[in-house]
Amino acid sequence: MTTRPHATTRATFAGLFIAGASLALFGGTAAAEDTKLSQQPFQISLGSFTNESDVTVRADGETNDGTELDWGNTFGDVDGTKFRLDGYWRINDRHHIRFMYTENSSRKTRVIDQNIEWNDQLFPVNATVDSEFGFKVTELVYEYDFSKQENRELVLSAGIHYTEIFATLKVAGSGGTAAAAGERSLKAPLPVIGARGMWNLGGNWWFDGQAQLFKITFGDVDGTILNYRAAFIWQPKQWFGVGAGYDSFGIDVDASGDRLKGTLDWTYAGPQFFFNFAF
Repeated sequence: MTTRPHATTRATFAGLFIAGASLALFGGTAAAEDTKLSQQPFQISLGSFTNESDVTVRADGETNDGTELDWGNTFGDVDGTKFRLDGYWRINDRHHIRFMYTENSSRKTRVIDQNIEWNDQLFPVNATVDSEFGFKVTELVYEYDFSKQENRELVLSAGIHYTEIFATLKVAGSGGTAAAAGERSLKAPLPVIGARGMWNLGGNWWFDGQAQLFKITFGDVDGTILNYRAAFIWQPKQWFGVGAGYDSFGIDVDASGDRLKGTLDWTYAGPQFFFNFAF
């Protein structure tokens, strides 16, 4: 169950989205424009991503393996509505740069119903534990358009998907001090390859879809990424439009190095609503 602040955030953004769509609708009726969205050098999408997350994580210590945790079942879900920014720079007809950034964090307090080994710390059953799980995702990708036409683009891509994830557990002791505390973080700059396509569906309606994947073993880290996204964009003005879509992202990491010992299996997916600017 998402918290009340998340519901408020969604309601606020929904109102802004409806207002923006109405502005585009009534502003666009006066003079229809041939937007040629795929021809614009710069495109920026700014909006909200409401996700449902599935997190399984284990933090091993120097001496003991950690307890594998279903984070949502143990501490409460990490679902939420978060800010997301996507940007495109079409350098010329063939060569593009694409950028994406999003972040989120969730703090919960729960009485745990099992002993938890976490980063060489023991959190005993019936302890009241403060938990925090958060992430930041940044992506920078080069695209090559091999089928450039006025009403579509079909691209192959390669780049870096940089994910920073942190998970913290803490039990409060007397006097407000931490009786037990443990934090694990992962900074994973994983390469990705993929494909993307944008098609004009008629009038000022566009479809934008992409898929990315990669698997790599490097040093003490073994990681896999799978990401896909589909969105519809209504662009009644050359400079302004609105869109809605769905995005799914999964990362599976096993590590045995000094910075991180353990596993992370994390998937988030959900709808997107955004304003789309082109110039």
